[in-house]
Amino acid sequence: MKSIIITAAVTSLAIISGACSSETGTTGGNAANAGNSGIKVESAPAAGINGNTEGGAPAGAGPQSPAGRAPDVAVKDVINLDKAVPKQKFVPLADGSEISTTMNKEGQVVETRVFANDPQISKAELTWVNDKQKVLRIYPKTGKPVQKQVAEIGNMRTVTVAELLAAAGVK
Repeated sequence: MKSIIITAAVTSLAIISGACSSETGTTGGNAANAGNSGIKVESAPAAGINGNTEGGAPAGAGPQSPAGRAPDVAVKDVINLDKAVPKQKFVPLADGSEISTTMNKEGQVVETRVFANDPQISKAELTWVNDKQKVLRIYPKTGKPVQKQVAEIGNMRTVTVAELLAAAGVK
Protein backbone atom coordinates (compact mmCIF):
# COMPACT_ATOMS: atom_id res chain seq x y z
CA MET A 1 0.00 0.00 0.00
CA LYS A 2 2.86 2.38 0.86
CA SER A 3 4.53 1.68 -2.46
CA ILE A 4 1.35 2.59 -4.36
CA ILE A 5 1.06 5.89 -2.48
CA ILE A 6 4.75 6.69 -3.04
CA THR A 7 4.46 5.82 -6.75
CA ALA A 8 1.36 8.01 -7.10
CA ALA A 9 3.09 10.89 -5.31
CA VAL A 10 6.22 10.64 -7.49
CA THR A 11 4.10 10.45 -10.64
CA SER A 12 2.04 13.47 -9.58
CA LEU A 13 5.21 15.41 -8.79
CA ALA A 14 6.67 14.55 -12.20
CA ILE A 15 3.47 15.67 -13.97
CA ILE A 16 3.27 18.91 -12.00
CA SER A 17 6.91 19.81 -12.54
CA GLY A 18 6.59 19.07 -16.26
CA ALA A 19 3.49 21.26 -16.54
CA CYS A 20 5.19 24.17 -14.75
CA SER A 21 8.38 24.20 -16.80
CA SER A 22 8.77 26.69 -19.61
CA GLU A 23 10.63 26.21 -22.83
CA THR A 24 11.84 28.76 -25.33
CA GLY A 25 12.91 28.58 -28.91
CA THR A 26 9.85 26.96 -30.48
CA THR A 27 7.80 28.64 -33.15
CA GLY A 28 4.39 27.39 -32.15
CA GLY A 29 3.29 24.01 -30.98
CA ASN A 30 4.94 22.38 -28.00
CA ALA A 31 8.42 21.08 -27.28
CA ALA A 32 7.44 17.49 -28.01
CA ASN A 33 6.83 18.39 -31.65
CA ALA A 34 10.12 20.26 -31.95
CA GLY A 35 12.16 17.07 -32.47
CA ASN A 36 10.15 16.19 -35.56
CA SER A 37 10.42 19.64 -37.13
CA GLY A 38 14.17 20.05 -36.79
CA ILE A 39 13.86 23.06 -34.48
CA LYS A 40 16.37 23.20 -31.67
CA VAL A 41 14.72 23.75 -28.29
CA GLU A 42 16.71 25.32 -25.47
CA SER A 43 15.53 26.15 -21.99
CA ALA A 44 16.84 29.35 -20.47
CA PRO A 45 15.71 31.42 -17.52
CA ALA A 46 13.88 34.57 -18.47
CA ALA A 47 15.75 37.77 -17.70
CA GLY A 48 14.19 40.27 -15.33
CA ILE A 49 15.21 43.87 -14.70
CA ASN A 50 18.84 44.56 -15.68
CA GLY A 51 19.26 41.04 -17.09
CA ASN A 52 18.75 39.34 -13.73
CA THR A 53 18.50 35.57 -14.33
CA GLU A 54 18.65 34.38 -10.73
CA GLY A 55 14.88 33.97 -10.48
CA GLY A 56 14.53 36.86 -8.06
CA ALA A 57 14.53 40.59 -8.40
CA PRO A 58 17.45 42.88 -7.70
CA ALA A 59 17.37 44.57 -4.32
CA GLY A 60 14.71 47.27 -4.19
CA ALA A 61 13.07 46.23 -7.46
CA GLY A 62 9.55 46.33 -6.02
CA PRO A 63 6.78 43.76 -6.08
CA GLN A 64 7.42 40.35 -7.55
CA SER A 65 5.49 38.76 -10.38
CA PRO A 66 3.70 35.45 -9.72
CA ALA A 67 6.63 33.56 -11.26
CA GLY A 68 8.99 35.04 -8.66
CA ARG A 69 10.71 37.41 -11.09
CA ALA A 70 10.62 41.16 -11.17
CA PRO A 71 8.61 42.68 -14.04
CA ASP A 72 10.57 43.32 -17.23
CA VAL A 73 9.55 47.00 -17.37
CA ALA A 74 10.11 49.31 -14.44
CA VAL A 75 6.98 51.12 -13.25
CA LYS A 76 8.67 54.52 -13.56
CA ASP A 77 9.00 53.88 -17.30
CA VAL A 78 5.29 53.22 -17.69
CA ILE A 79 4.00 56.18 -15.66
CA ASN A 80 6.27 59.18 -15.91
CA LEU A 81 4.65 62.35 -14.60
CA ASP A 82 7.75 64.39 -15.43
CA LYS A 83 7.10 64.12 -19.17
CA ALA A 84 5.06 66.69 -21.04
CA VAL A 85 1.37 66.78 -20.18
CA PRO A 86 -0.93 66.38 -23.19
CA LYS A 87 -2.80 69.47 -24.33
CA GLN A 88 -6.26 69.87 -22.82
CA LYS A 89 -9.18 68.99 -25.06
CA PHE A 90 -12.00 71.50 -24.74
CA VAL A 91 -15.62 70.70 -25.53
CA PRO A 92 -17.95 73.53 -26.63
CA LEU A 93 -21.05 74.26 -24.57
CA ALA A 94 -24.37 75.82 -25.59
CA ASP A 95 -23.61 79.25 -24.08
CA GLY A 96 -20.46 79.70 -26.18
CA SER A 97 -18.02 78.64 -23.46
CA GLU A 98 -15.78 75.57 -23.54
CA ILE A 99 -15.00 73.01 -20.84
CA SER A 100 -12.18 70.56 -20.21
CA THR A 101 -11.59 68.03 -17.44
CA THR A 102 -8.08 66.93 -16.49
CA MET A 103 -6.16 65.65 -13.50
CA ASN A 104 -3.35 67.54 -11.79
CA LYS A 105 -0.10 66.04 -10.45
CA GLU A 106 -1.71 65.43 -7.05
CA GLY A 107 -4.38 63.26 -8.71
CA GLN A 108 -7.18 65.78 -8.20
CA VAL A 109 -9.81 66.39 -10.87
CA VAL A 110 -9.63 69.88 -12.38
CA GLU A 111 -12.54 71.22 -14.43
CA THR A 112 -11.63 74.26 -16.55
CA ARG A 113 -14.26 76.37 -18.27
CA VAL A 114 -13.20 79.13 -20.66
CA PHE A 115 -15.56 82.03 -21.44
CA ALA A 116 -14.58 83.71 -24.71
CA ASN A 117 -17.65 85.97 -25.02
CA ASP A 118 -18.29 86.89 -21.38
CA PRO A 119 -17.42 90.48 -20.38
CA GLN A 120 -16.52 89.59 -16.76
CA ILE A 121 -14.82 86.16 -16.64
CA SER A 122 -12.16 84.73 -18.93
CA LYS A 123 -11.75 81.40 -17.13
CA ALA A 124 -13.00 79.42 -14.12
CA GLU A 125 -11.25 76.37 -12.62
CA LEU A 126 -12.81 73.97 -10.14
CA THR A 127 -10.37 71.61 -8.39
CA TRP A 128 -11.88 68.67 -6.53
CA VAL A 129 -9.82 68.26 -3.34
CA ASN A 130 -12.17 65.46 -2.22
CA ASP A 131 -15.84 64.61 -2.74
CA LYS A 132 -17.03 67.41 -0.42
CA GLN A 133 -14.30 70.04 -0.74
CA LYS A 134 -13.61 72.00 -3.93
CA VAL A 135 -11.44 75.00 -4.74
CA LEU A 136 -12.81 77.54 -7.23
CA ARG A 137 -10.49 79.91 -9.09
CA ILE A 138 -12.07 82.73 -11.09
CA TYR A 139 -9.92 84.57 -13.64
CA PRO A 140 -11.67 87.88 -14.43
CA LYS A 141 -11.03 89.78 -17.66
CA THR A 142 -9.50 92.57 -15.57
CA GLY A 143 -7.97 92.28 -12.13
CA LYS A 144 -6.45 89.51 -10.06
CA PRO A 145 -7.64 85.88 -9.95
CA VAL A 146 -9.90 85.01 -7.01
CA GLN A 147 -9.63 81.69 -5.19
CA LYS A 148 -12.14 80.33 -2.68
CA GLN A 149 -13.09 76.95 -1.19
CA VAL A 150 -16.63 76.06 -2.19
CA ALA A 151 -19.02 73.17 -1.77
CA GLU A 152 -22.18 74.40 -3.50
CA ILE A 153 -21.01 74.17 -7.13
CA GLY A 154 -22.10 70.84 -8.51
CA ASN A 155 -21.69 70.78 -12.28
CA MET A 156 -19.33 73.10 -14.13
CA ARG A 157 -21.14 72.39 -17.41
CA THR A 158 -24.39 73.96 -16.28
CA VAL A 159 -23.38 76.59 -13.72
CA THR A 160 -23.95 80.18 -14.81
CA VAL A 161 -21.44 83.04 -14.67
CA ALA A 162 -23.57 84.72 -11.99
CA GLU A 163 -23.44 81.57 -9.83
CA LEU A 164 -19.66 81.33 -10.25
CA LEU A 165 -19.20 84.97 -9.28
CA ALA A 166 -21.49 84.58 -6.26
CA ALA A 167 -19.71 81.40 -5.11
CA ALA A 168 -16.32 83.14 -5.35
CA GLY A 169 -17.64 86.23 -3.54
CA VAL A 170 -17.09 88.54 -6.54
CA LYS A 171 -19.66 91.32 -7.12
